[in-house]
Amino acid sequence: MSLALALAMLSTLTVAQTPPAPGPSPPPSPSSAAAPSAIPSGLQPSPAPVATPTYRFVYRVPAPATPGPAPDEPAIFEIDLTDAVIATPSQLDVRVLTSPAVVSVTARALGHTIALPPAGPGVFGFSATIRDVPDALRNRRFDVEFVAAAQSGHSTSVTVPIVLK
Repeated sequence: MSLALALAMLSTLTVAQTPPAPGPSPPPSPSSAAAPSAIPSGLQPSPAPVATPTYRFVYRVPAPATPGPAPDEPAIFEIDLTDAVIATPSQLDVRVLTSPAVVSVTARALGHTIALPPAGPGVFGFSATIRDVPDALRNRRFDVEFVAAAQSGHSTSVTVPIVLK
């Protein structure tokens, strides 16, 4: 999904099975939220591979004033998107860099939730094609909440604003 992820129009996304490229992990930060992980039925696998993504919007989570999370606690370090302003139709690439304890990442907006598949330890993301969207969704800001959950049941979240054009 934030991040140029317009979850409000999940039915217009086509998810590609190509995982995002792994990246370095910056320092962690704490915050908590629940982590549902339903994949909406409007997402269809795409048979064609996608090119190596270019992330023009990189949101690095500020380092906390206190030491980072315990080794078994979830943390989101960075959220990378194709861009913070998404023109439609277009390609959307999303990558979330997390602590190794994270076992799932979801993105939520406007009551919709999508699971980001793992691409390696501490790396989650996907590539999707966003088709044309209704005019009512254009030129609007959407807050997309990314939720990372650990096997322990603990979770953390980061909210990133995006705009659909």
